[in-house]
Amino acid sequence: MLATRADTGEVLHCRQRQGSANTARGAQRFVRETLRRARRAGATGQIVLRADSGYWSNKVIKACTDHQARYSITVRQTAPVQRAEALIDDAAWTMIRHPDPDSLDPADHAGPVDKGQEAWVAEADLDGRRLIVRRTRDADGPGVLFDTWRHHAF
Repeated sequence: MLATRADTGEVLHCRQRQGSANTARGAQRFVRETLRRARRAGATGQIVLRADSGYWSNKVIKACTDHQARYSITVRQTAPVQRAEALIDDAAWTMIRHPDPDSLDPADHAGPVDKGQEAWVAEADLDGRRLIVRRTRDADGPGVLFDTWRHHAF
C-alpha cells in the first residue's frame, strides 16, 4: 500500500503485504496511520483520501470521519450501487468536456486526458452518502456509455 501527496507526489506512508493478500486487508489501519502521520507532520488543512474500490468499506469511511478527512472512493458495482444508479432521472445527467491536455499546466493535472473527451455525471444517494456517477463513451462502440462509479462525501 502506498500513500502520496497529490500536489508533490512525496511518499507519506507505505506498507508491504503478502502477495496473496486481499486488496482490502489492512486498509482501515493503513488509512488511520497515514492520517495520523500527516497531522503529526504538520498538516492543518483539509485532507482528502482518494482510493480505489479495495478501500470501499464502512471501516475506512469511519477512519476518515474520525480524523476529519474527506474521501473519494471508487465503489464496486454491487446490487445497491446499481439500484441507486437506476434511480437517476435521465434529465439529471450533465455533460462535461475534458480540456485539451496541451492547454493544461502539468503541475495542475495528473494522468492522461483525451482531447475533447466527454463524460456525463449525475448524483445519487447510496445509503445516505453521495454517489457521483460518471459515464464515458466506449472508444470501441460509438454511442455506448460505460459507467464508472465514484463516491464523494461531504
